[in-house]
Amino acid sequence: MTQPKEPKLAQKQIIYDDTCPMCQWYTGAFVKYGFLSEQNRVSFTELYPQQIENYQLNSNTARHEIPLVDLEGNQPIYGLDSLVYILQSRWPLIGKAMKVKPLYWFFKKLYTLVSYNRRVMAPTARKTTGFDCAPDFNVRYRMFFICMAWIVSGLISFHFTENLWGSQGIYWFLGICGVWFTHYAFALRMKLQQRIEFWGQLATIKLIGTLSLLPGLWIVSREWMFFNLGMATLLMLNQYLRRIVGYRKLFPSA
Repeated sequence: MTQPKEPKLAQKQIIYDDTCPMCQWYTGAFVKYGFLSEQNRVSFTELYPQQIENYQLNSNTARHEIPLVDLEGNQPIYGLDSLVYILQSRWPLIGKAMKVKPLYWFFKKLYTLVSYNRRVMAPTARKTTGFDCAPDFNVRYRMFFICMAWIVSGLISFHFTENLWGSQGIYWFLGICGVWFTHYAFALRMKLQQRIEFWGQLATIKLIGTLSLLPGLWIVSREWMFFNLGMATLLMLNQYLRRIVGYRKLFPSA
């Protein structure tokens, strides 16, 4: 990774995926906290085809790694490098830390994992007009995300049920797992890509729900834990209706 010693953000413009809630949030944070001016943050839907050519953008790379273009005609930078370029303008230590190869490798992989799964983490309908920033479907990164979500949510669920029901918690835990596995089995009759997309949505729902159980592990109160469990259940139901009932709208047949 090569970065200028003194980032010049006034001549840079970040191009973001405006159909991605996460992209909208963190690029908006750059503007809110003074890293970039409002004029230096532009969505892909605001660009003309000629601008994409003038900015020397690689459209395939730009779908997977958010680009930071140079208004003076230099080559754009992408993904993690673009984020580091912006952040090191205020915190130079970040730029120095990213020169450590193992650290850079880890955050590069993390960025790629989030990028390929961003439409599962925060689902939006695909664009029908203009430049579609949707990332390619990548089985390896999708399955890694699904497995990671299951491990994290499984550990939280196990400790929560154990704390709430004691020695009987293991039976509650296995029963909950059985309900989820039934949903996963339902997808076996789908096409491969549809199936994995469906599993990704289920994994995200479970992860969101179990992360919301964390207060119940910190606050030692049976009443609070039942309340926490009820809120988590409602949250997962809301996400289920949004993601699974609207599944074909979000992920049309391949």
